[in-house]
Amino acid sequence: MEEKFKKLYTKNLNWSIDTFGSSQNILKLLLKFKEEVKELEIELVRKANGAKNLTEISNEIADLMILLQQFVGFTTGYDTFLEILERKIDNNINRKWELQPDGTWKHIKE
Repeated sequence: MEEKFKKLYTKNLNWSIDTFGSSQNILKLLLKFKEEVKELEIELVRKANGAKNLTEISNEIADLMILLQQFVGFTTGYDTFLEILERKIDNNINRKWELQPDGTWKHIKE
């Protein structure tokens, strides 16, 4: 699976560079990411209200993943990011978490 993910990452990054150039403004990429988050929110609200829209939700998540891969490509690069991701996951596993009044979870600072 990791090999397939890396191939998709490389395909996406190459497409992005070919289409938009290698000197993309990362803050403009962030604006696009925020737009896509709003689109995902719309689909999740629709689902919460009974819509059968798993394909639409998956498409919005894919849009976000595409943009996240581009963030990685224009910052740390794939291999470094995987190391950081693994460290972050391990940190989260070892943290204590507390349910917040709004239903989200927050780690307890020690």
